[in-house]
Amino acid sequence: MIRNFEDAKAQLKPHLREYLEEKGLNTSGNICCINPNHEDHNPSMGLVPGSDYTILHCFSGNCGANYDIIDAYSILEESPTEGAGWLVSTFIPLCNKYEVPIELDELTEEDKYRYSVYRAYDRAAAIVRTAEPTSLMLDEIDKRKWNIIKVRDRFGVGSISFEDFVKGMHSYGYTRKFLEDIDLYNYNIFNEKGLIIPIKDDRGAVCGFVTRNLTCNKNKDIKKFFNTSKKCPIYNKSEILFNFDSARHKTPPLYITESYMDTITLVLNGMENVVGIGATALTDEHLDLLKRYDMNDIILALDFDEAGQTATAKYVEQLSGNTGLNLNVLMPSESLDMSEVADPEDFILKYGMDAFKTLPVVGAFEWKLLNDDYRSHPFDLAKNTVPIIANDPSPIERAKMCTILAKHTGIDITIIKDELD
Repeated sequence: MIRNFEDAKAQLKPHLREYLEEKGLNTSGNICCINPNHEDHNPSMGLVPGSDYTILHCFSGNCGANYDIIDAYSILEESPTEGAGWLVSTFIPLCNKYEVPIELDELTEEDKYRYSVYRAYDRAAAIVRTAEPTSLMLDEIDKRKWNIIKVRDRFGVGSISFEDFVKGMHSYGYTRKFLEDIDLYNYNIFNEKGLIIPIKDDRGAVCGFVTRNLTCNKNKDIKKFFNTSKKCPIYNKSEILFNFDSARHKTPPLYITESYMDTITLVLNGMENVVGIGATALTDEHLDLLKRYDMNDIILALDFDEAGQTATAKYVEQLSGNTGLNLNVLMPSESLDMSEVADPEDFILKYGMDAFKTLPVVGAFEWKLLNDDYRSHPFDLAKNTVPIIANDPSPIERAKMCTILAKHTGIDITIIKDELD
């Protein structure tokens, strides 16, 4: 693998002007567009000052191509844009040319192919982010009270027709077959009737997309979300937590929500330490990801409706007793009307972020004692709660919880302590 892949790409970008001038192109004005699919008889491409001259943009309305140095090198040197050859014949030679260090382990042909897929998904995300917003997208953003500039800059959301998306990918040199092979030739994901959200892995590399179908609000029989499929070799939904690449750098605790939308709304309202499970269940792979980055202080902030609370119960069981994991649960408010509040985003839209911050947070032990299902089954409650007690590092707290559990269930405290031992 390349341990500094994203950093190496960033270090290459400032060399665009230098490279173009080496190729004999005058960068002080416009040049003929280098897009192979654009016959430009009136020079319409130039460096973008607002990008610190790291982006080459075609100002022709029929083209609109955006290239960084890697794209320009691939086009002007006629080197590969896709497949295993991209890494060997385009990316690595360009890094060597500008003395950008690469932390490189031994790579298989499959590894080399995967890096070209990462590059394709990065280009796809750039097309989505810079596309002209559709009216459906603008209505959706307005409904959720998102700042359009912030949500596009922070999360890269967008909406674009399938035809325009494919045209944009062809301008980078990608073939239809390659796009089909890696699930980028996908109408369900890329269409003007959806809100398209790039998904990043824990290193911050775009590895997939999710699209919120904006036509299903009035028809519940229509599928709401479409995800990148298993055809994509770099996307595994069960290993990814949405926004984890950013949240892992923030001060704990880490809030875990159910959805992409909840996460975006929380982040745009100032809460950066939040991730979304997103259209799947919380998996053992997710737990391994949290452990790998020492994310041990967790707050489950799932939906407030019946399905969300059922999921909360499931995850409390799943996570309880994991060594070193401090598990807490965000509770619905007893003082506010929650009848029309299904999830964290609904709550913020109705009551505001300040009110959200006052919602009670209880430990997993206390949550179980408060849960109606467990109160009616004292022996199950005791058996399933002891792992939470065992996980507490303080002997005093363990003794305190044993006493509370004994009183709550009517089970002799010596039996609970025996179970604990």
